[in-house]
Amino acid sequence: MMRKLKIKNEFTNRETWVDIERPFTQKRIKRIRARLCRPECISGDVLGGRGPQENAELYVEVIESIGGVE
Repeated sequence: MMRKLKIKNEFTNRETWVDIERPFTQKRIKRIRARLCRPECISGDVLGGRGPQENAELYVEVIESIGGVE
């Protein structure tokens, strides 16, 4: 079953949905981050999220599972 999580970046005003059941490889993390901010972007965490998230507890779990904040 697919479990989705919405990630938002309040600085770029972008959001994206990710399936948290799939493994977070470096390539996948890079693609997710690219959907939320430009390559030179320094806002956000490892996935590109910034600001309050709709499901904050789950978001923190995901971030911690993939290595935290850049």
